[in-house]
Amino acid sequence: MYSFRYTACILAFVLSSMVVWGQSSTLLPINDNFRALTHSDTRVFGLDFVGTIWSSDDGGASFSERYAIVGEYDDTYYTMVAIGDTVLIAGTDALMARSGDNGDSWDASVNTDYVGGDIKAIAVRAGLSPAVNQWLAVGDDLSQGVIFSSQNDGLDWARYESGTSFSNLDFSGVVWTGSAWLACGLKSQIESGDYTGAIYRSLDGSSWTLISDSFLAPLRAMASDGGGNVLAVGEGGIMLRSTDHGLSFERIGEFSVSEDLSAVVAAGANEFIIGGDGKSVFEADADVVSVLHSSAGGAPGVEALLLVEGDVLLAGEFSSAPRTVPFGLKFEAAEDVSRLTISEALSGKVYSLETSTNLQSWDPVPNQSRAGSDGPMNWFISTEGARRFWRATEF
Repeated sequence: MYSFRYTACILAFVLSSMVVWGQSSTLLPINDNFRALTHSDTRVFGLDFVGTIWSSDDGGASFSERYAIVGEYDDTYYTMVAIGDTVLIAGTDALMARSGDNGDSWDASVNTDYVGGDIKAIAVRAGLSPAVNQWLAVGDDLSQGVIFSSQNDGLDWARYESGTSFSNLDFSGVVWTGSAWLACGLKSQIESGDYTGAIYRSLDGSSWTLISDSFLAPLRAMASDGGGNVLAVGEGGIMLRSTDHGLSFERIGEFSVSEDLSAVVAAGANEFIIGGDGKSVFEADADVVSVLHSSAGGAPGVEALLLVEGDVLLAGEFSSAPRTVPFGLKFEAAEDVSRLTISEALSGKVYSLETSTNLQSWDPVPNQSRAGSDGPMNWFISTEGARRFWRATEF
């Protein structure tokens, strides 16, 4: 269902070649280093790894610097969310910066109840008017989970202090499902020394119920389609699906994914796109998990995903270096084994080899996805068997 926007070089054994562009792309890697993505009604925002906010007015095709957060040298911002004209970012010590005018100006001190840990995720519930939008921010305060809430569109914040204990927890994801809040993360099991996944649920953000704190692996992120379907993802390829607004969860995709998963976005009703290590991308449609782009050792992980007008934007510590030579695939024939060469494989990019016998359907060559390192990249293939065509993809 999803295709990539890439340049593909096709090469037959008779040395004919051509260039093909994807026609209906939906997975679009951003060639900048962003840790978080969000969008308002008119702009896409990116948060880089040093706390600078960038924005795009063309759907994420290009970004310009909008605001450099001023703070201590070791301050780090992890998450960013927008609704309407309001944009919020948060991070170290529960620092929060807010814009009420679509990113044109910023107030970097909306929360004054600082903690000894980090805020790692934010979610928002739209109110009857923007002034009463409800926000939740989750993270950790040393050895316990922490939840902050705002009832007036992020202007004032209060820490959740009573009721459920969040001891030995670290929250890393939060969503509004349409009828409930869900927060996920990891639980430190003191007796065994293990780390497990945890999910809590609340109807109002003030009273929390434990769903479970013994899932097999720590959870890193979660997404909701707004209709009751939720997907939580985490370490070791764990995927947990709920169809009842988080009242219960079941594991899906068991044994089909092994790498750590760190980002997820709803792409339709009960349909999710997941990003993980090695720049891997997966699709979860009900109980079926499909590989959209396999991982490559040494490639950066997907840090953030964002759905914008049908396109899924991917962000992470991706390469933004310009190409110095055209992207081409060179074929060198030998007696039994031939060599396919890309002269310049950029760092931060992933390169995969595909083959076809008819130029209509293409099959990935197993275990051939690799991370670029700003130099040439070679594949060695057997020349035996039926005539074949080959292409390399850059992602």
